[in-house]
Amino acid sequence: SFPTRRSSDLDRLEGRELCRWVDLPLCTADYAQAMGCRKDRAFDEAHLLHDRSHEPWTAWFESAGYAGKVDAGSGTVFNETSLCLSAALAGSGIVIGDTFLAFRHIEAGMLVSPFSLGVRSREAYFLYRRKGAGSTPAERAFEQWILAALETHAVKVAQLLSRLGIDVVD
Repeated sequence: SFPTRRSSDLDRLEGRELCRWVDLPLCTADYAQAMGCRKDRAFDEAHLLHDRSHEPWTAWFESAGYAGKVDAGSGTVFNETSLCLSAALAGSGIVIGDTFLAFRHIEAGMLVSPFSLGVRSREAYFLYRRKGAGSTPAERAFEQWILAALETHAVKVAQLLSRLGIDVVD
């Protein structure tokens, strides 16, 4: 069992948001074609794939204007995002993939987004340190490295989504 976190633990930390990712529906091209994914009947027969620890379907449906028209809880639930992506890669359904974990699959054309909408995640990655603690040279070097790597990734994501005609909303 994991120790429970006391609220005072977070009070001793200061955080800096590093980035947010983009969530978008993903499936194989064959699955999208077989399901006839079109705006007018987009999810009539689609099998949704879910990650138990992160559920972005509701936010995506709201942003896409499907709120209340689709049961966001229907489908198969996995306990890990990588299992959801594996199921989508196997042609088992549509997953909301993020632009970190699914990027290489999207870039390679193994997963496609049958809809032209991505939603910037409500969640984010943060870098934390003790409040008032100065940074060591190693910590500063790490922070500079990770910020540069994330910026490079963000540019690649923006270029890929633009090339695919996917709009991103907050």
